[in-house]
Amino acid sequence: MAEGITLKKELRTVDLGENDISDNGIQILGEALRTHVRLHMLFLDSNAITEHGSEGLSECLKNKQDLRVFNIDNNNIGAKGALKLAT
Repeated sequence: MAEGITLKKELRTVDLGENDISDNGIQILGEALRTHVRLHMLFLDSNAITEHGSEGLSECLKNKQDLRVFNIDNNNIGAKGALKLAT
């Protein structure tokens, strides 16, 4: 999956909700999404992402100025993970 995302020239929407993506998977996905600066919507709801996974994801999101919709509902990121994503 990450390889396909990396090869795609420009992504606007990524919907990977309900895919049981873990912290390791989100790290790999984050690396793959780094080049897609014009991403508008990212859905990662109902996966297995924890506070640890939110760290790598927050690094990936720093250059996503066009991101308008980000759904991470029903994960276990907790308050600390949410704060990492918000900053």
